[in-house]
Amino acid sequence: MRIVIIPARGGSKGIKGKNLKQVGGLTLVERAIKVAKSINPELIILSTDSSEIRNLGIKEEITTLARSSETASDNASTESVVMEVLNSLEKPWSKVDVAGIIQPTSPFIDSETLADCLSLAESGYSAFSAVQNHIHLWSESNGNWMPVNHPANKRIRRQDRPSEVRETGAVYAFPIIQFLKHQYRFCSPPRPVIVSEVDQIEIDSPLDLWIAQKLAGFNPESKRALHLSNLRKPKLFVTDFDGCLTDDTVCTDEIGVESVICSRKDGLAVQRFIDAGVETLILSSEKNMAVKKRAEKIGINIVYGVSDKVKTLENILISKSISWGDIWYCGNDLNDLKLIQIAGLGICPSDAVDEIKSCADLILETKGGAGILPEVIRLVEVIK
Repeated sequence: MRIVIIPARGGSKGIKGKNLKQVGGLTLVERAIKVAKSINPELIILSTDSSEIRNLGIKEEITTLARSSETASDNASTESVVMEVLNSLEKPWSKVDVAGIIQPTSPFIDSETLADCLSLAESGYSAFSAVQNHIHLWSESNGNWMPVNHPANKRIRRQDRPSEVRETGAVYAFPIIQFLKHQYRFCSPPRPVIVSEVDQIEIDSPLDLWIAQKLAGFNPESKRALHLSNLRKPKLFVTDFDGCLTDDTVCTDEIGVESVICSRKDGLAVQRFIDAGVETLILSSEKNMAVKKRAEKIGINIVYGVSDKVKTLENILISKSISWGDIWYCGNDLNDLKLIQIAGLGICPSDAVDEIKSCADLILETKGGAGILPEVIRLVEVIK
């Protein structure tokens, strides 16, 4: 028998109501439930002290269990929650019965990882999700610093170092009989299940949550299969004007003069691009002088009235001695399609046309004209 336990408190010190925060349109609890249901275990149990979280479990038609005051406290261990769940079931457990834990605070863990951990548990192991560790660690004692996992007098190459992994805290699995005996998740020989750098993200702070929300916007069908670990800061950020820095509507007065609506938020974000060392450019096929005036107002370079955006931008890159991989491009309509595909990072507003959304690497939460630049620069600023 396979049991999956989802421990989800209503409270949190770092982020209020953390387990109910949304990533990619679903709450963290809903994401965990979705992963658990995808492997069809015999039983999924949501353990919570929150009526709102419990209602999510009921809606998803899984078993919910109200936590006691002891297991709902800040100091309660995950093991105490698992013991409470197992004791409530009052079953005669056998050697083939295993339990897995999914922590909702790891939003990108996948069903394959959970299934692999449970399979290892069925073979008698305590399995856990982990990432490869290549970090040189040091510890301090009484003012003295000593190496933890490497010699102090020699720098060993990564490929020559012993294999090390780091727990992600996302998934654990173990034989139930062994857990009841030792009351600890590593109750039998341990075995790691390796996950990617993105899958290991754990939300402990508002910054962690923001990064997860941005990563959730990355298109899973993108051929570049972007991960935070290999996303690099652009040297040049290029954006279309209409539909990106405007809401793609135009106002025409009685004598035919056109005007557009823009967001002040974009203007305030330009200095942050400068501070981050990233050039900005508007590239537009529009010939309206409103484009030029807006660019001058917020301090962005502009090339407008362009008939061939790809050729024009290619010449700009040559003049700056940079490559397509050095730029991020934001567009919203079909004339941006080629640039979205060949830029280092292809971005679009949330209300871009479907053809653009299907090939963009990153779909912003912001609509065109609602202030896309602040959302883009926040991502630039978290990249090392």
